Amino acid sequence: MYFTWPASFEDMHTFWKAYSWYTIVGITQGLGHGFISLNLDKRLSWRRYPKARAMVAIITIVAYSVLAYVVVGTILALAWYDISFSRALTNAIGDVWIAVKISFAFAFVFATISFFMHWQKTRLEAERLQKELASHRYNMLKNQVNPHFLFNSLNVLSDLVHEDANLSEKYIQQLSKIYRYILDSSKHQIVPLTKELAFIESYTFLLKIRFGEKIKIHLDVEAPESDFIVPVSVQMLIENAVKHNQVTSSNPLVVRIFQEQGNICVRNTLRKRLTHEDSSGTGLDNLRAQYKLLANRPINVEQTKDFFKVCLPILHQSKKDS
Repeated sequence: MYFTWPASFEDMHTFWKAYSWYTIVGITQGLGHGFISLNLDKRLSWRRYPKARAMVAIITIVAYSVLAYVVVGTILALAWYDISFSRALTNAIGDVWIAVKISFAFAFVFATISFFMHWQKTRLEAERLQKELASHRYNMLKNQVNPHFLFNSLNVLSDLVHEDANLSEKYIQQLSKIYRYILDSSKHQIVPLTKELAFIESYTFLLKIRFGEKIKIHLDVEAPESDFIVPVSVQMLIENAVKHNQVTSSNPLVVRIFQEQGNICVRNTLRKRLTHEDSSGTGLDNLRAQYKLLANRPINVEQTKDFFKVCLPILHQSKKDS
């Protein structure tokens, strides 16, 4: 008021007139700009479209400021002075540069607040997602290094040592590779598909020694260097198939691992055990959570009376964690 309307301090009548004018303009400008900023935040993300967000904000706020200023200025001029509508409108338009300056000031304030609120929210969200991802990864790897697997492996090895020294040596080598891979992969969110497949070959070797002709595993996957996957994910699906289905000579378990539409699929014959083992389903839930956090892509699960199939999306080099 002091710098733009000095005469407002000459008497109380002019002062209250100027005060009410600035108050009404301030309220209409502030509320309008806030409304525009809130709606732009919902429709245009600062993270995905920063330039577009800034440009649209400037254009809409300036356009609103000019329009609101002209409307308010015209109405107040008609209320305060005995002049025609055209004269009031002309005066309001003539002073519209004030609205432009106001709009840029408001635009800067609201854009700054909006940007830093979004930045803070994004930073906190990223920290939360990293903690969740680490938790899911830990749970999955912990489930793989379980006493049952080690106990069964050592039982097989104790029998094998007396029957075939060469085969038992190879068995120990493959078991060592399995645990080395599990420990190494714990440091990464995703791993090259080639390494996961090499791990699967070691794991299926142990299963075939343990079950013989009771289990048939077919691996048919071509893995370019650019293909990645969540570690121990394929192994977990094979382990679930063995855990929940009959594995007998008369009814062998058949597991097929293959590629399908950008996915690695594990399909097994469905012959559920007569006595069910307790299962919390956390393994598959952890996989779903990891894929959602890493790539926002779903895991496809299909079940019929004859088979059970799970397809895991193949990730690519651009998704690779450092």
